[in-house]
Amino acid sequence: MPYIPRHQYGAHVAWAGSGWRARLAGLSWGEYWMDNANTEKYAGWQWVMNLSVSYRRAPHALTLNVDNLTDKRYAVEAKKDTGGKVSYSAAAPRAVMLTYRYDFH
Repeated sequence: MPYIPRHQYGAHVAWAGSGWRARLAGLSWGEYWMDNANTEKYAGWQWVMNLSVSYRRAPHALTLNVDNLTDKRYAVEAKKDTGGKVSYSAAAPRAVMLTYRYDFH
């Protein structure tokens, strides 16, 4: 089947202590066929890293998320149409988000 890799990998490490939490995750997609006729393969992408660091001191919580930590350039999707035209959809560049939460009790 096109667009579905045979292998998908993911791994993460996490740490927590004294109100702090951290998580580093890596994701990979293996090669896959780009069309229904299985005439061309896309190599996939390896180890796109995401990071999350947070601190909580009730009732406050502050979280920093960084997706695509290393700003890796890759195609999130590669297709080949019936006319043989190949197209690629670029993945999002590094994205950083800082959030603050206050829990009212």
